[in-house]
Amino acid sequence: MFAVAVLAVGVLVLEPPALADGPAPEDTIHVRLLGETAVSNSAAVQVDGRLVTITAPGRYQLSGRLDAGRVVVHTSEPGTVTLVLAGASVYAATGPALVVEAAEHVRLHLADGSYNNLFDGLERLDGEAGSALHSEAPLTIDGGGHLLVMARLKHGIESERALLVDGGVLTVIAADDGVRGENLTVTGGDLLVFSTNDALKSTGDENDTGVVALSGGVIDLVSAGDGVQAERVLQITGGTIDVLSGGGHTVVPDDDSTKGLKADVAVVIDGGAIRVDSSDDSVHSDGDILITGGRLTLATGDDAVHADGSLTVTGGWAEVTASHEGLEAPRLTIAGGTVLVTATDDALNAAGEVPSTEILLLVSGGHIVARGGSDAMDSNGSVHITGGTVVLDGPYPYIKPAIDRHYSHTVLLDGGTIVAGGWLASKPDHAIDPASTQAIVHLDFHWLVQAGTVVTLRGDAGDIATFMTARTLAFMSFTSPAIEAGAEYEVWLGGTPHGHELPGSVFEPAGVDGAVLRRVFHATPTTATTSTGSMAPAPRRGTSPTRTRTLTWGAFGAVYGGGMRFAEP
Repeated sequence: MFAVAVLAVGVLVLEPPALADGPAPEDTIHVRLLGETAVSNSAAVQVDGRLVTITAPGRYQLSGRLDAGRVVVHTSEPGTVTLVLAGASVYAATGPALVVEAAEHVRLHLADGSYNNLFDGLERLDGEAGSALHSEAPLTIDGGGHLLVMARLKHGIESERALLVDGGVLTVIAADDGVRGENLTVTGGDLLVFSTNDALKSTGDENDTGVVALSGGVIDLVSAGDGVQAERVLQITGGTIDVLSGGGHTVVPDDDSTKGLKADVAVVIDGGAIRVDSSDDSVHSDGDILITGGRLTLATGDDAVHADGSLTVTGGWAEVTASHEGLEAPRLTIAGGTVLVTATDDALNAAGEVPSTEILLLVSGGHIVARGGSDAMDSNGSVHITGGTVVLDGPYPYIKPAIDRHYSHTVLLDGGTIVAGGWLASKPDHAIDPASTQAIVHLDFHWLVQAGTVVTLRGDAGDIATFMTARTLAFMSFTSPAIEAGAEYEVWLGGTPHGHELPGSVFEPAGVDGAVLRRVFHATPTTATTSTGSMAPAPRRGTSPTRTRTLTWGAFGAVYGGGMRFAEP
């Protein structure tokens, strides 16, 4: 039968009977907690009223309940102290419930099926540690049991050295930081943290310290401050991570840091299933960010992914469902993976407190869908598109172009496919870099094409692209290495696409059945500000188009060659 205790803080705690973690090894020392005192048959366990001190390395199994007391580990001998919690509850009167004052290494093992509790006191005396479970030695937590840590004064679990969580079901409720160590590593277990400051934190500020490494387990974090705060480096290679910080993306951030995942030097993400709902930035580094894998789902009231240095994405899946700005850094590079961004301001933004000559937005690979309330793609310096597939949807296309850049810099098109609602860039005769190697098809429909309309672009060699309009619009832009300046193209509307629908409603491979040919055009770029081309009205379905009249390109579209001057709409 479970005994029930209701504490002053209003938390219901289950007090189970002592459980053994299978047959105990012969050298296991048993410590029985008896409310106001404890008993043990080992000289290495000193009992002084409600104070239990372990003075030598070895394996100790604790069970029972200790009220207004404390368990202390203090040994100068080499070796590991293993504490097996097998239905143990310690409620401190002041300070921590469990404190490691000195040891080479401590292992806290949660016996399978056991329920254990560590509560700090309601006050802290001078010289007492400021956490419910405090260790001055490297600390490892593992096993198959449960542990509830209640820190009513300050931190939950704290190690002044390395802290490793490798198993167990841990619930930490803390008045300040939840779980913190000089280095903090989570490789397994089920970790749930509620904190009024940072949920997970590394504190070291020297080389080889200040690292938070998450590679396994299930991690759920609810914090009033940052979800994860790494003093130097945050590395994520696995696990399932769910963060709610600062009340989530619907809360306007203030001066307090309420970021989801944060590091001062670098954030590296190479795996894991990560979901962040944050008031402040979802992923933030005062230095650099590298994303090479994993699956991220981010919602924020500020920037989804922000780096003060460089931000590079080479793989994985990153989806931003809500943000002020999506991805932001002075040097923003997307070389692979899938990046889907929804932002009320800029979806992709190369910006920072550096000269414009040092700012670059580079896309060399990957699949990108960027929807921005201000700009789909913005750079306070240059923009280089050399690969990948990019779908850009900015504000209403009569207001701003899909790509915005610094007035003294250019947009280089040297590979890659871009589908954009509206004009690709403002003042295209100045915006497009003369070194660009591919042309642009500007589609001026001259009527509103409804949202969800399938558009297919066809050349002499066959279908080049099939995509669906994200919203009702009057004109679009398209460029890819397949577009040749001066070539003839057809635009077909409607029908059923052949290919698989990718994010951003791009179909791969291109092609459509049952579409209607709406326009045929042939345009030749010139160095003048206008160009002309042959164009015919759409024929009836099943007939061949005829080219019988010449119109200015503004009536429908033009194909722009690299280095040419462009007509304004």
